Order: sequence, then C-alpha cells, then structure tokens
Amino acid sequence: MVRTSSTSEWELYDVLFDETQKNNLISNSNYNAIITELKEEYEKWWKLVDERSSEYTRIIIGNKAEPESVLHAMDFHGTVIWEQDAVKKGDSGSGFIAIELEKSGTYQFDLRRWPKEIEDKTTLSAAGSGKALIIASARIKIWNGNTIYVDETKKADPNADGVNFTLKNLPKGPAFIQTWFYNVVGDMEGAVYYNYVHFDKELK
Repeated sequence: MVRTSSTSEWELYDVLFDETQKNNLISNSNYNAIITELKEEYEKWWKLVDERSSEYTRIIIGNKAEPESVLHAMDFHGTVIWEQDAVKKGDSGSGFIAIELEKSGTYQFDLRRWPKEIEDKTTLSAAGSGKALIIASARIKIWNGNTIYVDETKKADPNADGVNFTLKNLPKGPAFIQTWFYNVVGDMEGAVYYNYVHFDKELK
C-alpha cells in the first residue's frame, strides 16, 4: 500500500501477481481488513521514524572492515547532486556530510572530480565523458558542534587525479565534513564528487 503524499489517496497492489502495479485494489471491499491493518502499521512505523527524524545517518570511516571509504556528492546535505549526469555536466555545489570517525588519529583524504575506476583516462581538469572544469584549489573542513578540527585549502595540480590531504589528530566520534573545489579567481568550480578516505595511523 502506497501514496505519493500525506494528502493523496492510498493505493493498494498485490505485487506477487502485479509486479508493475497497474491494478489498484484500494476500492475493492474484499481488502478492507488488510487496508485497515496496513494503515495501522504505517502509522506505527511513521511514529518510530519521526521520533528519530532529527538524527543523521552517519557514514563510518576508519573501520578495518572497510580500509577505504568513498564519500560521494550524493551524500551531501543541503545540496542536490545525486546523479551521474550532474557529475558529467560539472554541476557546482557543496554540502556537508555526516560522518563517524571510528578511531582517533591520522586520515588521508583524496578529493576527486572523477572516480578512481577511470583514473587512467581522466585528471582533475579533464572533460572525461562530460564538461572540463578548471580546478585551481581544494578545501576540506571537518568539525563537530562549535569545534573545528581542520579547515585547510591546498593548490591543485590540474594534471593530477585528485588533491590529497593528510589530516592528523582527528578525534574519534561524530563529525561533519565539507569539501570544495575552486577556480583561479576563487569561485566554486564543480564539486568534490568523489572523496576517498582511509585511516593512516592511530593517535598515540
């Protein structure tokens, strides 16, 4: 049972026999009992979700089960860059990403325009399968609450695949990360569509 908004009509489909959901059964009185049950379950589920709606689903980085994590532009909060076509077009934007640092210590960040899977065919300034960007510098900021752990900007080599940052003394726990690419005049250029992260060494 589905609906498109809180004010729209409910729709009911038997997906075992109607996979493409073409036959709406909501007005069939034979299903009144199941409709009532599903509505009740939906309200219970929504109450559970609403109670935790202010929490972030954080991406854990630095866990040994995932030696290298990838933060994508589609993980941004506050900016919508969620499809590959936007990457090809070079859509500009920067939003924060909610993360959880598994350990305290040093982390390596590799800020890229294109994914590693095609690094033999692309660079920061290459058009690849889309629009070329003139990336002159990159910035990374990590914070939690009013405490800023790092806010660093570095010049970019346009012939490199990414801009690398080695960030020391990052504390274990929840944090926010935000990244930017800039052109030569300091305006935002595209976005950090791919950010590869791995834990380097534990804080002593």
